[in-house]
Amino acid sequence: MEKHILSKSTFIRAKQCLKSLYLYKNHIYLRDKISKEQQARFSRGINVGLLAQQLFPDGVDASPQNVSLYHESVVKTKHLIEKGTKVIYEAAFQHKGILAALDILVNENGSWNAYEIKSSAKITPTYISDAALQYFVISNSGIDIKNIYIANINTAYVRKGNINVHELFKINDVTKEVLRQQEEVKQIIVEAFKTLEKRSIPDISPGPHCYDPYTCDFKGYCWKALQDAEIFEFNGLSKQQQFEWFNRGWKKIEDVPDNELPNVIIKKQAEATRNNTIIIDREKLKVFLNGIHYPLYFIDFEIMMTAVPLFENTSPYQQLPIQFSVFQQEGEKADFIHYSFLGETSEDPRRAFAEALIRTCGNSGSILVYDISSERGVINQLIQTFPEYEKALQAIVSRLVDLSVPFREMYLYHPKMKGSSSIKNVAMAFCKDINFDALPISNGQLASIAFESLQQENDMFKILELKEQLEAYCKLDTWAMVRIWQEIKSLI
Repeated sequence: MEKHILSKSTFIRAKQCLKSLYLYKNHIYLRDKISKEQQARFSRGINVGLLAQQLFPDGVDASPQNVSLYHESVVKTKHLIEKGTKVIYEAAFQHKGILAALDILVNENGSWNAYEIKSSAKITPTYISDAALQYFVISNSGIDIKNIYIANINTAYVRKGNINVHELFKINDVTKEVLRQQEEVKQIIVEAFKTLEKRSIPDISPGPHCYDPYTCDFKGYCWKALQDAEIFEFNGLSKQQQFEWFNRGWKKIEDVPDNELPNVIIKKQAEATRNNTIIIDREKLKVFLNGIHYPLYFIDFEIMMTAVPLFENTSPYQQLPIQFSVFQQEGEKADFIHYSFLGETSEDPRRAFAEALIRTCGNSGSILVYDISSERGVINQLIQTFPEYEKALQAIVSRLVDLSVPFREMYLYHPKMKGSSSIKNVAMAFCKDINFDALPISNGQLASIAFESLQQENDMFKILELKEQLEAYCKLDTWAMVRIWQEIKSLI
């Protein structure tokens, strides 16, 4: 059997950008490095797919021994169908150089139904396109597919005891949508094959398509010519707007005429960038500072969200607080004291988190957070789960102060913030001693991934290492808040 030319993933790549397809097939070495976050998403998808097989138990796995030998899977699938196998996992089909590997193929009452498994909470147009290609290949391989379904995560499911897969997954019939896309599938296949017959890289300029539906993994190669175009680093502008400006020859925010700047916030950002000056509204900063009272508690939460709930009475993608870090200062001249909490492995961390938070935050003083909606949301969920702590937790909520307000509302703006009021951009602009990139865990998503991996880790040395990394990241996040606070005070 000849090697396939297109698969589900390369079909979606072709639909997004034919240049990306060509590079993937002919110059894979130019591909951007896969991030830890991306790798975690891939692993999550694989694990959810395996769990979903319990929807149709006692099936036969047709996947190949080596991922590069999918022709073996095609042959095995054909043999299993001829044998009368009712449920086939990882069934594979090939038609005119196009491969389709299906998560679950089921013979129900004499008819074949196809099931594709997704670890997300929503069904996206891209998932329908996936299914449309699979239907095209399978139906043209001689298998009469009655219906094709997408099973995705049901966020309304609440775990009670062992995972109930029939409640965890929502099964959605997408047959009508898939049938409507068959002509489009054929057109994309024709364009993809024509592109791959060429001897040179297609001349396709970067554009909003580089992000839709996914950020292209050849962006590092294709965007070399755009490296000096600062508008692409400038937050607060849509991708469409950025490319419109770039195509008009405006590479830097200072190139953009005043009458083209869309709002007051962008105009202030442009002014600061053009003049390379810091915007300071001292009066509004003083009002902000006057609302803050000692003792001070600088606090940062880390949360975990998993597709499959790990603990009793939790739901898919529910925000579970896993750790916090606090720097306390009793008075203006007092030293900072650090406290921290990190949940135990294989144990729902919420009750211990709530109790430690109440103990740590005392009864008076301002509690400074960065982006109040996140911390407030976590605490309100804790109140719903543990009503016995409602009074103490509500008291904490009433004392919260959002340290991001001065930057979000443009009381204080540095050109190095590049339009973003995120804690990383603000710290990078104002605090030379803060460097998140020096840590193995450098953002909240990696922290969530690390804590999730702890739940299955048995190596004590690895457990200790991950815990130390989690503690270091959360502590730095909180210390960055302290440093930002100090910088605000020094400027006025």
